[in-house]
Amino acid sequence: MRLSASTVETVFRRAIVISCPVFLCHRLGAMRSHELKAQIAELHPYEIPAIYSLEVVDVNASYLEWVNQNTL
Repeated sequence: MRLSASTVETVFRRAIVISCPVFLCHRLGAMRSHELKAQIAELHPYEIPAIYSLEVVDVNASYLEWVNQNTL
């Protein structure tokens, strides 16, 4: 079987599972980010979906101000 670049083959509970993971990048404040993660967990078909956040440790101050003003 040929797999595309976006297809992943894994073993889950002794069965081969072929899926197409989605990488979601969003610009939300902490409160909205928690809301988004909760909604993804509720809608996701996996029993335990991989949902995680990456902390931004260095960002342009004017861009951060824009994100805070436009996503809250």
